[in-house]
Amino acid sequence: MLGRPSPRALAWVLAGWLLTGCGPADAQPKKVRGVVIDFAATSITKLQHFDVRGDDGQVRRFRVEGEVGITPGHTREHMLRGEPITVTFRDNGQDPIALLVED
Repeated sequence: MLGRPSPRALAWVLAGWLLTGCGPADAQPKKVRGVVIDFAATSITKLQHFDVRGDDGQVRRFRVEGEVGITPGHTREHMLRGEPITVTFRDNGQDPIALLVED
């Protein structure tokens, strides 16, 4: 007779599932390259969000949660000069969340 699985067994199954990459497809970070067309900051050191027109022509708004490697001032320089950036992000189905911004 089979009983209820123990919490420990369920934890092992869940850990194996996550480690083998069987999570949601959008859980893997993605990258896009493009130019900044707009941004908002909560202070001189913290971005709130920024919009990028990708090389594919699509405009995406990226939310910022913490440090992503670029300041609002540096973001403005890229926007004014039209210099592209590369954004590593996590797609959550709404506004993607920026993880890293590189020149």
